[in-house]
Amino acid sequence: MTIDNLIGRKLSHYRIVRKIGEGGMGVVYQARDPRLERDVALKLLATGTLVGSDARHRFRREALALSTLNHPNIATVYDFDSGGDADFLVMELIHGETLAEKLRGGAIPGVQALAIVTQIAEALEFAHEQGVIHRDLKPGNVMVTAAGFVKVLDFGLARRRGARATTRKGKEAWGGVAALALSQAMGTPGYMSPEQVRGLSQDSRTDLFAFGCVLFECLAGRRAYEGETAEDVIVAVLTREPRWSALPDGVPPGLRSLLARCLEKDQEKRLPRIGEARSELEALLGTRRHIPIRFARPRSPSPNNLPASGTSFIGRGAEVAECRGLLSRTRLLTLTGAGGCGKTRLAVEVGTSVLADFPDGVWFTDLAPIREDARVFQAVAAASGVSEEPQRALIDTLAGALREKRTLLILDNCDGHLGPCSDLAHAILRSCPGVSLLATSREALRISGEHLCLVPPLQVPPRDGNVTAAAIEAVESVRLFAARAESAKPGFTIADRDAPAVADICRRLDGIPLAIELAASRVAVLTAEEIRAKLDHRFRLLTTDRPEAPARHQTLRAAIEWSYDQLTPGERDLFADLSIFEGGFTLESAASVCGGARDEFVVLDLFTRLLDKSLLVAETAEDGTPRHRYLETIREYALEKLALAATADDLRQRHRDYFLAVAEKAAPELTGPHQASWLARLDADHENLLRALRTCAESPGAVEGLRLAAAL
Repeated sequence: MTIDNLIGRKLSHYRIVRKIGEGGMGVVYQARDPRLERDVALKLLATGTLVGSDARHRFRREALALSTLNHPNIATVYDFDSGGDADFLVMELIHGETLAEKLRGGAIPGVQALAIVTQIAEALEFAHEQGVIHRDLKPGNVMVTAAGFVKVLDFGLARRRGARATTRKGKEAWGGVAALALSQAMGTPGYMSPEQVRGLSQDSRTDLFAFGCVLFECLAGRRAYEGETAEDVIVAVLTREPRWSALPDGVPPGLRSLLARCLEKDQEKRLPRIGEARSELEALLGTRRHIPIRFARPRSPSPNNLPASGTSFIGRGAEVAECRGLLSRTRLLTLTGAGGCGKTRLAVEVGTSVLADFPDGVWFTDLAPIREDARVFQAVAAASGVSEEPQRALIDTLAGALREKRTLLILDNCDGHLGPCSDLAHAILRSCPGVSLLATSREALRISGEHLCLVPPLQVPPRDGNVTAAAIEAVESVRLFAARAESAKPGFTIADRDAPAVADICRRLDGIPLAIELAASRVAVLTAEEIRAKLDHRFRLLTTDRPEAPARHQTLRAAIEWSYDQLTPGERDLFADLSIFEGGFTLESAASVCGGARDEFVVLDLFTRLLDKSLLVAETAEDGTPRHRYLETIREYALEKLALAATADDLRQRHRDYFLAVAEKAAPELTGPHQASWLARLDADHENLLRALRTCAESPGAVEGLRLAAAL
């Protein structure tokens, strides 16, 4: 398979529709995602004999950079995958033309040009705030929609702030520097800054130079630095001034000054921050609002009270994009998942990403500190700026005040107050057609119109005998560990010697963001190997004293206890009993082992409620049989509860007897026509069979142990 003949074929589950464009590194296709029923863009990188490992590294780096940059003016990446012999990025499909294509018609009228470059500045400002330097900004990497909305693309040369380029010593002839710059593919001639050409240290000011080049070209209709060859262009960047006379008459002195400060050859004299350029451009646009603009200006941020975070948002690009899509189709979206899986942080990120869609505000209410149900409506009213009215129920006041609004309400931690949250959601959906709700909860609100979105744990590294830092650097849980570890110990990086331990930490913590963050905070005093060794005591190890962290997130134990405290006595008993299983279980085995004096329908009801409250993980065995399991961290907590139960010994015996019966039923089938299905069933319960053997060894059960061993 080659990357230029894919139309009508499939990559992974994406069906290729048409080619959009291509360059030296690969091809961009429009494709259909049947799972989410949407069109996407696939950016393919040719692999194998076509490009080397450096290009693949750059491609992966682009995926990593884009996954951290959730901003309206930056192309959203949904996934990074491989199909056949091609790696590919899955991105949002943008309808429009590149800024380079738009500039083929000459200079862009001044106000329209400012509307475009202001959005570019907003995108760069956000990237710089996240520590990402683009390093290849040019008109060909900017898309402009028919409405004038801008998307910045192609972060293949992006670099984290603080990463240093290799510095070349000595003085070379200009032509030698140009040739070396071209051979190392550090950027695009005519937009590369002088420090890029020379291979010197680069920071956000590097993007300011490229931004100045783009702004100049939009206004003048020609490049700031020109030449017959690429080498000539690079020499011009290093030694000459732009042709200022090419700028049209009437360019305001402030805009000319901004250009000059962006295009300073000396990095130290250049405009230091893109935010300053954005502010000056917005001021210029504000003085010309009477001039018609065909391109839509980006809306100013809607009013909001979204909590700020002192740490970067890692991964979850696909989840953010999915939630944004769902909010465009449903008015009540509930994010569910286990405690510590990142529901709140995802909700805030989604709220930030849709600010422009809700001009009357995005209002966040944390319900976790509230003890009485009656205070739920008061908290939501206070967050959204609604005052109580005498002689009127507050829920009616809320609905009346929001009836004509285009607003998003984010209700965080609804699980402690499901009744009033459901009542509020029902009233809003019925009375306020412009209001949407985004809820986070360990279980559904269970009202008509609700759409559930399970927030899974972060992706964890696969089990592989040869684990290197490069092999796991793109895995979401590893990226989170590295980022939080770097905060705890500046300069921390994952070396190859640490990679196996870090991978195992992320796996054993099930990709739970809270657990991984707490583990990473320990690198200030422990090595990764020492952290891994102490995970058998995870509830004592994984704690923090950060005052800004909610009490339920101060320790891993507290996060799980928050869920446990919401359970009824019957649910708590079954929660503890199910921890007797290792490696998962079926509903039938759970009912047989944990039923005891309980009716099987009582067990079914309790089991379903634990599943609804995100304490169990649903899976499917190879033969299609539904199975369930605990995340390891939750099981550790449940085992503590089981150890305190008076029925623990009896439960171990019932577990042993159940799997002894399974093994003896399987024994005669292992040489018959149903051998494959029985081997698959025994394989699915491998850990439970070993647990049963240990029970035989630890208690008076020699005969049962011999029978079990013989049957297997």
